[in-house]
Amino acid sequence: MQESVSPKSEDQLLELVTYCLSENRPLSLSGSNSHSGFGYAVNADVGLSMSAYSGILEYEPAELVMRTRSGTTLEEIETTLARQGQQLAFEPQPLSALYDNSPAENTIGAVFAANLSGSRRFQAGSARDHLLGFRGINGRGELYKAGGNVIKNVTGYDLSKLMCGSWGTLSVLTEVSFKVLPAASDASTACIEDLDIKSGLQLLSRVAGSALQASGLSLLPANRSLSSLSGLSAEKNVCLLRFE
Repeated sequence: MQESVSPKSEDQLLELVTYCLSENRPLSLSGSNSHSGFGYAVNADVGLSMSAYSGILEYEPAELVMRTRSGTTLEEIETTLARQGQQLAFEPQPLSALYDNSPAENTIGAVFAANLSGSRRFQAGSARDHLLGFRGINGRGELYKAGGNVIKNVTGYDLSKLMCGSWGTLSVLTEVSFKVLPAASDASTACIEDLDIKSGLQLLSRVAGSALQASGLSLLPANRSLSSLSGLSAEKNVCLLRFE
């Protein structure tokens, strides 16, 4: 049976990784375990949950930068940003709904570790493009940091890009620094029904390449299994075009 541990400090995290390394015990990493159904089955002696290591450490609305512990929930971050009229521009889409978990349980560490990005990705970039820096513990039990807390061009190896999409296999992310952007003052979504798939994709492609500056484009095929999430009829193909 896998042992589950939820450290509350960076020192405890470092101690746990060092212990597992010295005892040759495989370690699995998760935020709140909201994506446990994704990918291959995990075979590990110790399950490390980052959910107890949370909190917003720095937030400078004027500088468009936030720094948090990796176990901080996406809900807390987005609520804090909304008070200042700001947002995570890459619009992270939680996959937890696919596994019957609450979207509010998603952590910011999981967002960057999985490079979770939503409909605005083609316009604003992915999570990888918004991560400025991090602190982490590598597989040798070493605490290190990469990047920083400011938006600027740097030279050298951009380890922040490497961490995004690694799914926690390269390091335990303890803190992340990322940029935020102003939220749109208004948004409207056009819904076009009953186009065939080819015509629908052609429409989305034309809009994406036009001067209309859509911020979200989706095609929902008929008979989709997730129709209840969209609130739309599942009997027809639906094209969604969002403008902000």
